[in-house]
Amino acid sequence: MTYVLAALGGLACAALGAFVGALVAGAITALVGVSDFEGARGMVIVWLGGPIGGIAGLIIGLWLVLRSYGGYRGFGAIAARSAGIIVALVVLTAGGIMLRLATDPTLNRNAAKPQLVFEMLADGNDASARASRHRGRAQHRPQHHAGPAAARSRADWRATGPHRSG
Repeated sequence: MTYVLAALGGLACAALGAFVGALVAGAITALVGVSDFEGARGMVIVWLGGPIGGIAGLIIGLWLVLRSYGGYRGFGAIAARSAGIIVALVVLTAGGIMLRLATDPTLNRNAAKPQLVFEMLADGNDASARASRHRGRAQHRPQHHAGPAAARSRADWRATGPHRSG
């Protein structure tokens, strides 16, 4: 139970450390005069300050929980257990990512989801087709086009029917 609490405490302190690291990096870049042009200052804050603060927070969180709750006092004991917890967190995260990728039904994330689209056409034996032939009019069949104009024409055909003039 000590290791689970240490992992949870380390993750909580890592999140807090990333936030504090980003704040400190923001203040330092403002004092130094880093330009805001094309997000240069934001890149330094997000990609330098945040990760440094997150790693520091993780180490501090593990150290605090293992020292206070676990009762470990020596540097070697805390460092070895912290390394074991970090390895376990990395393995669990990698396993979760691999499981997600293995069970993902989407083949291409940048495309629309695949759809089965079909249309049933009358074979000339339904009542509306017979009525159309008896009146001397040619049977109207919808055309197989894609796009919004074709969808409107099919919708108009369904609304008026093949035997009426629209």
